[in-house]
Amino acid sequence: MSILSFVFVVITVLTVSPAFAQFPQPGSFTNVLKSPVDPNVTISYKEPETGTCTTVFESQKQYSGYIGLPPFTLAPVQQNYPINTFFWFIEARQSPETAPLTIWLNGGPGSSSMIGFFQENGPCEVVQLSDGTYGTQSRMWGWDRISNVLFIDQPNQVGFSYDTPTNFSVDLIHGTFSKAIVFVAHSN
Repeated sequence: MSILSFVFVVITVLTVSPAFAQFPQPGSFTNVLKSPVDPNVTISYKEPETGTCTTVFESQKQYSGYIGLPPFTLAPVQQNYPINTFFWFIEARQSPETAPLTIWLNGGPGSSSMIGFFQENGPCEVVQLSDGTYGTQSRMWGWDRISNVLFIDQPNQVGFSYDTPTNFSVDLIHGTFSKAIVFVAHSN
């Protein structure tokens, strides 16, 4: 390998690798349900790790995941891309079997429902802990006091909802974006 090729590889690794380090990896879900009408439509979900959202009662169930719609499932709309809509469901504190269901969609459009979840009416809030780190604590007046609550990130491309994952960087000062490009140097 020539010195020029080596320098090119080093510069590429130093400039492109950080962009890939920020690109989220696809989630893995322990449960996948298929629609009886269209088995390509799925709901993939799991229980968040303990401590992600501390609730009043440890027995409260919570699930987060994605509703997956393949291309061309929203006829008559010409939707030629997949839609993966993020949700987080939290069970009511008492009698979840008979409690009503509240669906929370943050306003905008363009505002993630996770803002409502962690800052407004969700079951937990983000706080600074005594050791200086951040964690969650239960919210006394969360809407889960009397209702099952389903928080949905919508429309597509808001919060954790996405269509086709694309790794790119946004320059907020100049209002431009660029896709990450991988260069492979070959030595002869």
